[in-house]
Amino acid sequence: MPRTLHDLFAKEWMQEFLADFGTVQVEYHITAEVRHVDVYFEPTSRTLNPALGILGQMVAEPCLIEPFRNAIPLEEICNCTAKSTLLGLNLLRQAKQNQQRFQFRDRPFLWMLSPTLSQRLQASFCVHIDPAYGEGVYFLPKPHRAAIIAIHKLPTTLDTLWLRLLGRGTVQKRAIGELLALPNNHPYRGMTLRHIAVLQQNLQIRQNLTRDLREVTMTLAITYEQIEAEILQRGREEGREEGREEGREEGQLQAKRSIALRMLQEGIEPATVARITGLTIAQLPSLEEQETSL
Repeated sequence: MPRTLHDLFAKEWMQEFLADFGTVQVEYHITAEVRHVDVYFEPTSRTLNPALGILGQMVAEPCLIEPFRNAIPLEEICNCTAKSTLLGLNLLRQAKQNQQRFQFRDRPFLWMLSPTLSQRLQASFCVHIDPAYGEGVYFLPKPHRAAIIAIHKLPTTLDTLWLRLLGRGTVQKRAIGELLALPNNHPYRGMTLRHIAVLQQNLQIRQNLTRDLREVTMTLAITYEQIEAEILQRGREEGREEGREEGREEGQLQAKRSIALRMLQEGIEPATVARITGLTIAQLPSLEEQETSL
């Protein structure tokens, strides 16, 4: 029997059969909401980058990444897996329209990042650990193509550093300390510190912060002070090498302009950026510089 005829039979039968027990609505419309994922990543190469550790393993194939500041609740796990399913169906539909080959089971893998994950939720979703990833990375049953990373359970190694920076409390604080301890020429150290500095400055200008966010602000403030100290040191070194004080000042100015540029791109008002960084409006990066960096 064709599916449409079976659906018709089931709907008409249930409409009459269940009428004595409650309200029955057939063809009930569920409004489709616009859904977003925080990060949708498609790699240019399937070659693993060892410098990224576990994060490098995660992004070796197309994936979705959903980070959570607070412990992920049951409904959000379901919400994320639903978005992953909808994306897979959309990709399958597009492939059929374009006469391309695509299997639903090959949809982007879903990674949910949570500071913690309760034993109850682990049991509810029947998660398991893959030896290739180790403790703290909990995979849902295979059809879901999804995993939850409990950041507080990750071992304290360089391989997990980039994920532990997204943790909370002492986990994040320790990770930031490890980041600062990396060599100055590490390819991802400076860039990550700039983003942390922007986060700290953004938190500073917000009102009525929760206790948790106040603690984050204090932790990040130490990082910002460390960045300023490094800026000053680089300026001094440049000044000594060139035999003039202008090197130090130029180093400080360029670093502050780099932070200011990032803040402007985040949508922060120029007047606020100037007040936080100590730059004048005239010293802020120009529109042309912002466009060039995109």
